[in-house]
Formats: sequence, C-alpha cells, structure tokens
Amino acid sequence: MTAPHSPGSTFRPAFWRGFRALLPLWPGMVPFAAAYAVTARAGGLSIWETQLMSLTVFAGASQFAAAGQFVGGGLPTVAGALGLVATTFLLNARHVLYGLSLSRTLPLPWGQRLLAAQFLTDEAYGVTVVAGPRDPGGLSVAFLLGAELSLYAVWNASTLLGSLAGAALPDPQALGVGVIFPLAFLGLL
Repeated sequence: MTAPHSPGSTFRPAFWRGFRALLPLWPGMVPFAAAYAVTARAGGLSIWETQLMSLTVFAGASQFAAAGQFVGGGLPTVAGALGLVATTFLLNARHVLYGLSLSRTLPLPWGQRLLAAQFLTDEAYGVTVVAGPRDPGGLSVAFLLGAELSLYAVWNASTLLGSLAGAALPDPQALGVGVIFPLAFLGLL
C-alpha cells in the first residue's frame, strides 16, 4: 500500500530544484545589486529606503533609473516622476511577453499569477522555459517560484551589503559602476 500523494510532496522538490538552478547566476547578480545600492546611497537614499526599493520593486534597471533621479535633488519633480514611470514601463515591457509565453504552458489563477509576476526576472524566465520540469499540464509553478525567489534572495542580500559598504567606498562614478548594467545584459546573451 502506498502513501497518499500530497501536493506539498511534489512542490518542495521542484521549488528547491528551481532555487538551485539559479545558483550559478548568483556571482553575476552580487556586483549588480551592490552597484545599485552604492548608487542609491550616493543619490541620498538611506539604507532603509535603498533596501525597501529592492524588496518592493525588484527590477535592477528600474532601480538604477530611480536612483539616478534622486542624485543631487532629493525627490524627483512631477515631470521627473512621470519620466521615471515611463522609463520603468519601457525597461520592463518585455515581462509582459514573458508572462504571455509562460501562460501558454503554465496556467495560473490570478493570485498565483500576480505573485509570479512580482518576482519574474529574465534569468528565472529563461531557466524555467529551458530547464524547468514539466507537470502533466505544463511547466512547474514550484520550479518557477524557486528560480524567482533564488534571485530575489541574493539580490536583496547583496543590496544590503552594498548599502552598508557604500559608506566606505568612493564615488560610484570613480568605481565605474555604470558599466555593470550593460555587462549584466551582455552576460544574459
């Protein structure tokens, strides 16, 4: 006689496979997140504000754009804020395409779809589509969430480290952190 099959018995292994699948990308994520934190701190954001943006926004390019708005002027003007929203939309429009692609093989209820969308990254999408396990109905939601939260964890830990180290480092422009963003996308290619 076999034990009944519980949903948690298949969720956890797939989640941890997704989490581990992104571990090789962590070394590339660490300097990118730390550079964002140093830039945000140089722009006048506190450690708390810098970390809060990482926890809630979780979009590196958008966070760099926002941090740039704060440099030398505190809060952006209305025009600056609208520009920031437009920039954020354009930088992240590709996620709409990722979501449409995933929805073909990973149908999710609205609550799960919103959760998955909040943590979706280029890396998590790519690894899930290419290497993610398949449930009978399509891709594994557990694998996707594991991959997404893997990068979320390292991004936020690295943001905190960058925020704390930012006080001891020279001006971000002198460090050349502006080159990290293009290099990150080159690495994705």
